[in-house]
Parts: sequence; C-alpha cells; structure tokens
Amino acid sequence: MKEREKIASEKERLDRLNGEIERQLVGLERVLEGFDFLSSDVPPELETVGFTDQIRRILQQTSAPLTAVEIRDFLLAEGVQHSSAKNLLISVHTVLGRIETDLKKSEKNGKTAYIWKHIPRRRHVFPSGQVRDLAEGMYGLEPVPGYSGPKKVSE
Repeated sequence: MKEREKIASEKERLDRLNGEIERQLVGLERVLEGFDFLSSDVPPELETVGFTDQIRRILQQTSAPLTAVEIRDFLLAEGVQHSSAKNLLISVHTVLGRIETDLKKSEKNGKTAYIWKHIPRRRHVFPSGQVRDLAEGMYGLEPVPGYSGPKKVSE
C-alpha cells in the first residue's frame, strides 16, 4: 500500500511537471511565431470583423426590431462558429447589454427586441455675422477678403 501511495504521489508530481513543461512549450511556440512574423516581409492578414461589430451591422441593416434569438440565427446563417447555439445566444445577450445605449428596445412575441438608434445628422449652421465678427476680434483673425457670409437661397 505504501508503494502504491508513493507511486500515486510521484505520478501527481510528474503530471504537474508535465503540465508546466507543456505551458512553457506553448509559450515558446508563440514567441517563435512572433519572431517569424517580425522577420517576414509578408503583410499581416486583415482581422475579420469582430463579434460585436457583426451584431452592430445586423442591427443597423434591419428595419424591424430583432430578438436575441433572431440575431443569433442571423449569425449562424453567416457562418459564425460557436461551441453551441445556447452559448452563442449567451454571447449575443452579453454584447446587447454592452451596446444597449445605441439600441431602442421594444417587445416582440413577449421577448425584448432591439433595433439600432438612427442618430439624425445635424445640419451645419453657419455663424451669424455678429458671432463671426466677435470671433475675429477675440482671436485676432483677419476677415476673409470677399467673403460676406452664406448666401440666402431664394425660393
């Protein structure tokens, strides 16, 4: 029995040592890959669109609110690989929580549905002549020769 205990403890020690050596080998492999990259003249491949960006794009391109399950189904249709559909759905919920401020929520079939908030573009407003004159005086700017401000469009 004592010999078996010694063998079991020795096996545990060797397993720990083996695990440490494996980690070191993986680390060294990554370092060598880094050196290969640095010594290579080949440009790096462009990174694929990230998971969050894929969800943003789906929400920005749709005109109807989507539930998390529908977003997951779109991702699966696009070929997103994940360990399981359930885990992918969890990841979708995580991203939706992260980008919640950019989304409008509604209800669809008893579930929360999301759509991208379309932020209206602001029109550029030219400053009035008084503000422009004030700015020129405050900042010591020279008036632009021949510029009399924006022209009014006659209807």
